[in-house]
Amino acid sequence: MRRFAIPPSGLFLLCLGMFLLPSLALAFDGLLLQADGSPAAGYRVSVVGQSISATTNAEGRFRIVPTPATPFRLVTSGPAGEVSPPIEVDTLPASGPLELTIPSAFKDSITVAAGVAPNIEAPPAAATVVLGQENLEQRRPARLAEALEGVAGISRTDETTTAVPVIRGLGRGRTLILLDGARVTTERRAGASASFLDPFTLGSIEVARGAGAVAYGSDAFGGVIHARSRYPQPGSPTFSFQLDQGFGGSDESSAAAEISRDVPGGALLGAFTWRRSDEQEAADGEIIPDSSYRDQSGALRYTAYLGGGQLRAGVYVADAYDVGKPASDSDVISTTYPRESARRFNLNYETGPVAGWENVELSGFFGTYRLVTDRDRAAAGTTLRLIESSDVDSDDASLRAVASRAVLGGSLLLGTEVVSRFNLEAVSTRDTLDAEGERASFEESVSIDDASQLDGALFLTFNRPLASRALVSVGLRGDRVETENRGGFFGDRKTSHDALSGHLALTVGPFQDVTATLQVARGFRDPFLSDRYFRGPSGRGFITGNPDLDPETSLQYDASVRWAVPGGSVTLYGYHYEIDDLIERFRPERDFFFRNRGEAEIRGLELEAQAQLGAGFSLEGAAAVARGEAEDGSPIDDIAAPNASLSLRWGGERGFAYVRGLVVLEDDRPGPIEVERPGYSTADLGLGWRIREPLEIRLVGRNLTDRRYRDSADEVASLARGRSVSLGLVGRY
Repeated sequence: MRRFAIPPSGLFLLCLGMFLLPSLALAFDGLLLQADGSPAAGYRVSVVGQSISATTNAEGRFRIVPTPATPFRLVTSGPAGEVSPPIEVDTLPASGPLELTIPSAFKDSITVAAGVAPNIEAPPAAATVVLGQENLEQRRPARLAEALEGVAGISRTDETTTAVPVIRGLGRGRTLILLDGARVTTERRAGASASFLDPFTLGSIEVARGAGAVAYGSDAFGGVIHARSRYPQPGSPTFSFQLDQGFGGSDESSAAAEISRDVPGGALLGAFTWRRSDEQEAADGEIIPDSSYRDQSGALRYTAYLGGGQLRAGVYVADAYDVGKPASDSDVISTTYPRESARRFNLNYETGPVAGWENVELSGFFGTYRLVTDRDRAAAGTTLRLIESSDVDSDDASLRAVASRAVLGGSLLLGTEVVSRFNLEAVSTRDTLDAEGERASFEESVSIDDASQLDGALFLTFNRPLASRALVSVGLRGDRVETENRGGFFGDRKTSHDALSGHLALTVGPFQDVTATLQVARGFRDPFLSDRYFRGPSGRGFITGNPDLDPETSLQYDASVRWAVPGGSVTLYGYHYEIDDLIERFRPERDFFFRNRGEAEIRGLELEAQAQLGAGFSLEGAAAVARGEAEDGSPIDDIAAPNASLSLRWGGERGFAYVRGLVVLEDDRPGPIEVERPGYSTADLGLGWRIREPLEIRLVGRNLTDRRYRDSADEVASLARGRSVSLGLVGRY
């Protein structure tokens, strides 16, 4: 496939020309109120099934452009991650704003809202879903990847503490993770996992499956996962805590607390989390080596309303120690991460409707990241014990500005973004010990002395009705990506290229409650710096980068059909992705290398269904099947086996309960570094009861059938955890 590129300056002129065109778009204004009649400030209002959303200002006012065809459904999400049930809109008022009131039970709702991702700039055919705060609290997932279980099309590299979420088989840097709007980056070849993040701190998780390159550039082939922290709301002080202890397969203990109070000018929130685990157990009580860990985190977040807009600032500090990487050969080669550290600062200002604009958002981010890896290979025969280590640290920064307004009967979104990873350094050591444990030799080498990557971009999307029940969407993005490596194993190297991304989509409906979308998109992915320049030990073995790697490009076709009525919906998604210059990790013998393999195709189907059954019961189902292969017909890595899940939930005034079943079929098409894996099934259960108004006791059971299976198709995958039970006490004031 041929790559296309235009200079960002050309795209800027196009954006400017559209900006100067007269504003003719039809829109509707709304007013969102709390149950007590006060304005619901800082809420996000989204149109279900369409990539249209707006933020309320300090008075609770918002504007949706363009106006969707009635009837349509709206979902609201609050600063703490509360997600409302869909609000039906059959007609719009002849004059004045559409007034909506959030029900009093809003913050206690049990919601997995399909068809929306309020804080992701997703194209129309993206398969979107938002997991609300109550959903996360009930399931109490230990990691981000675990929180996404049950979402169709999302798998993970394994079930360990460092598991990486994978959307539609597009892992290893092709699935983008955002934390409060800023990238989570790493130089791990498996990709970013945000393993240092405790989901207790999150208000919601939003997911958009499908092409995301227009709004986010590199890393978004598969889609975007946006983890959103809880922020304080002025005038609403809170205190919450959670204590958990695991038994059986999981020996995890955790404690977390959060408090928010009003301060001059706004509100401040402080949060602290602590977790630890000894070695975990597979089915039948078998110990899983290298499965222990401990970590802790702290955060301060601030919210204020200034100049009619909302200002948010956050500082986040997280450290993990002695995190094991389980593997089937851990008795021979033990892998641990002695230290993983993240320091993040976010700043965001969002206006809501102001001066003819529907919304203006400015955000900045600065962070540091460090990861230490140890691989300890036991002595065998004449081979001495060898301890290989790598210490990688870097800085990250980004600036982003996005604004939307009415233009030519539709809505135009303009954006610019600068993303940089810099001061990247990697030092590797090899420590050889003799039979008595004395040092026989020691070597230290600088794998990467100083490397950096800079990506500057301009982008736009335009949504416009073509008729009463048709909407066309166009998106364009131009990127300039530069990398530089100074010193280290590969010496002085530079790369530079321009990339063009885009999408074109048509949405029709609803007709008899059915809405359909067809979309074609173009994207790109630049290799990690370590894909090009790193040489040393990694979590799965010794690896050597390739400084001559070319960026990947994609041509992606997406389609969706959604049937939605009050109380239920069924959505079918289909996709066919073609990737050129696929970057692949391979192992010809003992060590790993990187190469551009050529073309690859990934295609699949996903089904999602939700239904309200009455009396507090609801049903959620998901199923996915995918196939991925290189141009020679051989399978590629990370393609999940066909799977399906079904969850039955009940929620009442005093408690909740849910049961979830998962079925995974045989994986008989392993990739180059994978092996065949038999199918399996598991069952989970959750119960909660409010023993008095602020206190709730919760019980969560996982893999209740104590099923024995490998946690991934990786050729050295460890056994998955056996039957696990977690008992927790939650307080919310």
